[in-house]
Amino acid sequence: MRDEVEALWWLIQDSERRGLFVAGAIVLLGLVVFGAYYYFAKLPERMADDYRGRAQPAAERITDSMDEVYKGFDEYLDETTFPLRRLRNAADYDEFKRRLLPIMDDTRAALQRSQTAVNAAQLTIEQTQADLGNVPSAPLLGGSGSIEEAEDAVSVAREYLEASATFLADFQRFIDYEQRSLTIERRYLAQEPESNSLESADLATVHDAVQSDLKEAQRTRRALLRLDPPPDAEKLDELQVEAANIRVDFYDDFLAGIENLNQAQIYYAARDYFIAAIRINSQQMRALQAFAANSHLQDATIRLSGMADELEDTIAALGSGSVDQSEPDRSRKRPTPPPPAGGGGDEGASEKVSVTS
Repeated sequence: MRDEVEALWWLIQDSERRGLFVAGAIVLLGLVVFGAYYYFAKLPERMADDYRGRAQPAAERITDSMDEVYKGFDEYLDETTFPLRRLRNAADYDEFKRRLLPIMDDTRAALQRSQTAVNAAQLTIEQTQADLGNVPSAPLLGGSGSIEEAEDAVSVAREYLEASATFLADFQRFIDYEQRSLTIERRYLAQEPESNSLESADLATVHDAVQSDLKEAQRTRRALLRLDPPPDAEKLDELQVEAANIRVDFYDDFLAGIENLNQAQIYYAARDYFIAAIRINSQQMRALQAFAANSHLQDATIRLSGMADELEDTIAALGSGSVDQSEPDRSRKRPTPPPPAGGGGDEGASEKVSVTS
């Protein structure tokens, strides 16, 4: 009997152990299932939220910084065109210079503001690359919903940063060119031609003054020819050099008339100069309007503004986030292109002129 009782007791103990093992296995299985559920269902969203928390302020910093660059570009365009009536009917060269020099100085100040904005944007790109470019990852989670969306956002950010860096490099080259060009033209304008200051003088004095003016015009033309315009500015540069050629041709013909003692030749030199100056002025005006509306730089600002909206919306929607529909978009409008050549209109009210005329 004792042996039978002892055997039954061990059987009960073994049954209890098995029950504990089964219960433990069930608990362990539950933990594994819960862990797997969290890992595959909840962790991707949390990782996407973590990325959004880093990337969203970084995206706002760079897009705001680029907006400042576009603002500088717009201010430059505003300063480089002005109503022709502001120069019309100037009583003499001094008055013409007094009207034009402040406009050129405003243009130079706009270029300097653009330079400051470009420098700040380039620094911001360097500072935000890590926050925008670190892809959330974990074993076995590649391609899962929220992680895949975050990886797509990183691709959008990378494309935006690369396009922004390219634009900034192109705009920097244009700023460098325009600053040098403006410096050359302003220096020439600030030096009043010697022939303009002669009230009464003998023929030899007039000859020497015109010859000095010719040499100065030739020096200015050589300086302009040494410039290396970016593709966007090639037409503007071509017309600026043509304007310099017109000045050189005028002084050359004027000097020949003095040397030949030919009043008619002097008259025709002045007549041809004014006709050519009006023509080149109109061409420069149209070229500047075309640059403002259709240049590669303008195209890039419009495209990048759309990319900025896409980047911010893509990041905002990651994980548990959502897009704020009340936020205004950053889209830019293209300036009005020049009217067809030969069009009419009120010249005094609508015609504009480049500051580098």
